[in-house]
This record gives sequence, C-alpha cells and structure tokens, in this order.
Amino acid sequence: MDAATGNFRQITPADTYVYEYDWAPDAKSIVLTAAKGNGDSNWYIAELFAVNVASAEMQPLYKPKLQIARPAISPDGQSIAFIEGLMSDEDSVGGDVFLISRSGGVPRNLTPERKGSAVVVSWTSEAKIIDMENVDGESSVARIDPDSGQINSLYLAPALLTSGFWSTSLSLTPDGKTAAFVRSSFQDPPEVWAGPMGTWQKVTRRNEGIKPEWGEAKSLHWTNDGFDVQGWLIYPKNFDASKKYPLVVCVHGGPGDGVQPNWPSAHAYDMALPAHGYFLFLPNPRGSFGEGEAFTRANVKDFGYGDWHDILAGTDEAIRVAPIDPQRLGLTGWSYGGYMTMWGVTQTDRFRAAMAGAGIANWSSYYGENKSTSG
Repeated sequence: MDAATGNFRQITPADTYVYEYDWAPDAKSIVLTAAKGNGDSNWYIAELFAVNVASAEMQPLYKPKLQIARPAISPDGQSIAFIEGLMSDEDSVGGDVFLISRSGGVPRNLTPERKGSAVVVSWTSEAKIIDMENVDGESSVARIDPDSGQINSLYLAPALLTSGFWSTSLSLTPDGKTAAFVRSSFQDPPEVWAGPMGTWQKVTRRNEGIKPEWGEAKSLHWTNDGFDVQGWLIYPKNFDASKKYPLVVCVHGGPGDGVQPNWPSAHAYDMALPAHGYFLFLPNPRGSFGEGEAFTRANVKDFGYGDWHDILAGTDEAIRVAPIDPQRLGLTGWSYGGYMTMWGVTQTDRFRAAMAGAGIANWSSYYGENKSTSG
C-alpha cells in the first residue's frame, strides 16, 4: 500500500501464488515462498524469491530439493533463514534450519543431523536465530549462532507452546528477547505465558478450574530397526494398577507431523477414550517430526512397512510397561493414520476393532483426484 495515497498496488505476478513472506528491514524488498499456478496444489513445489517493492521485479533465490517454509530476514537484511524438509501438509512444518545470502546462492544447513524438527525461525537483534522445534515429542526453543554454528537450548518441556501454528511457535518482540505464547499439556489446559526468553511466567488463569478427564501421560521410548522411536501413553482416568485395561492405538496424520503434549481440541475424539477406561497410545513412528530429518524421511516409499513395525513395537512396549490386556487392542487414526489403520488390519489380527478416518484406500485414485497432485 502506498503510504501517501492509501492505494494498494500488486507487486507479484498474477500467475504466482505467495504462501509466506517477510519484509526486509529497510522495507524496500520482501522475501517470500511462492509457486506458479493454483495455490492449493503447488505449495509442495514453492521456491524462495525476493521482490523489489518499488519496481515489482521478482528475483528467484533458491529452488529447494524438498519443501520450504517460514522465511525470515536477518536484521542487516543480508541473510535469510528458512526451514527445508520433507513436509506432508502446508502449515505442518518440520525440517532443518538453512541460511542463504539475500542475493541467492547455495544455502547452508545450520542444523545437520540435529535430533529435532524446526517449525519456526526468527531473528534476534544480535543476529542470532531463535529456532522453535519439536524435539522427541516435546516443545523446544534453541538459539543458533549463524557464524559459529553453535546451538544453545533455551527451553524443553513436555508441553505445546504455540502462537497459532500447528506445532511449537512463539510470538516474539522485534528484538527477539521477549516472547508470548499459549502453553498447554496433557495435564494443563491452555493459558497465556509471556516474559524474557526462557524465563516465561503464566499471565492468565482462565482455565485453572478445568481438570483432565484422563489419567497420567507418559513419554515412551523404544527401538526398532535401529531407530529410536517415541510416543505418548495416556492412562485411564481413575487408574487402578491391579486391573488390566484395553488399549487403543491412535496413529497421527501426515505422516509429516508429530504428537506433542497439548490440551485436546474438540476434534480430538481419541482423548475421550481414557475417560471411559482405556489406555490410549499415540506413537510417533518413522516419518514423524521430532527426531531429525533422516527419521522423517525414513518411510519414503515405505508406507505401512517400517513405520507400521515401529507402531507394533511401540504397542509391545506399552503392554510391557503398563497393565494392558493384549487381547483387547483397538486401532484408529485420521488421514495418514486412517491409511495405516486400514493397512494395519490386513497385516495382523492383533486388533479386535478398528476405525479409520479420511484414509487413502486407492493410491491411483488419490493421485488423479487429490488437489495436491504436485507433491
């Protein structure tokens, strides 16, 4: 918008769909992720661009090998941080943190082999990067020094911190020193927290009287095929250790996503089960976020094989550590989890009941009719 006249002027081509953007500090240019064609279909092939506000000239900077998200320009305007990784859905972001020159070139991976998945990045006034992550199913906040490559952990907790994204994110002040977010966990309903980085305090108490209708939540770890795998086991309400309980396994969507401990939304049908005497197991098998990019890519062209065996191994671990009746197992999931549910009952008779939601039953039909065929 022209500040003098109040008139709006289009500065990106009409055939190009913009997904995310960030202003340069001098307000003379914008960096953005964009792709030509229909916006719903082409997020998977979005590239990094810069556009000159005055001339509307659009400069290509980087064509990623995978998906790209969350571009953020450094305080001096000379560098761009962004996230690149294997992502299944727009807004369900996870990957490594990369840095590229404002003029383009070859980006540098700042988090190679890091056992976590970056979700959002932001700059501090001292030109450090705040990396908001899913790490081992928990929310993590780290500070990255782009010059030295040093990564310092600022916060790690079995909770979800969010400023509106699907996974860990903070609302930061321009200098990156203070943050606000909504914090919740399996045991604590949402409240607003704020304060200096890493020393946040609760500032609202609107939901203090609300108590969970389920029992304790425990983070489980197990190994399978050389992978370290994590998931969450939710205990029944009014748990009695002398009794045996049924278990329902709920597989998350994606697969590029990950279960983090958060107060359930109205759509979380699975969280009603522990209130009625069930254990609920929420695994993060290979393909999930939270264990690093190699783990996320480990089920490429392997849906229903390695990842399914991760889920079965996790189910065995849940039965080992808790009083679960192995003859009373159920299976459910939505989207990718729906596919895994339909697939799972063709592979084993361990599960006595199954309910699939929005799963893929025919890959050929899916490719031909789904709006996101570019991915």
